Amino acid sequence: MPSLRVIATSLFGMALLAVSNAQDATPRQSNANVTDTDNNVLLTAVNDVDAYSTHVSTLICIHTINNLEVKKNSYNYSVTGCKVDPEFVGRCPDLTTFPGCGSYNVVLASKSKSKKPKVKSITKTSK
Repeated sequence: MPSLRVIATSLFGMALLAVSNAQDATPRQSNANVTDTDNNVLLTAVNDVDAYSTHVSTLICIHTINNLEVKKNSYNYSVTGCKVDPEFVGRCPDLTTFPGCGSYNVVLASKSKSKKPKVKSITKTSK
């Protein structure tokens, strides 16, 4: 006969699994594998400084794309990059050339897949 400890552990494990599955099923945002297309979309948007939202004042170059969360018309990239002047936006050659390197969130928005995405925000994260 199983002990009370084994039963409690089994129930706890099942509860964790149920919570994990519920989180995976939420429609708000989902993690996506970052593809070459995703890389190109981000770099194209970041390179076009004139298409930034008016309140975006931080400009960065991107060294590494760490993660991408996708909503219906919004793309939230987690990147490693450096704060730069307008002439250096795009790809970073390394993380030593520019000051202000670290983790950033870059949010792009697009009305449709055929329209060019717009940079809605760039914020430094505490990672």
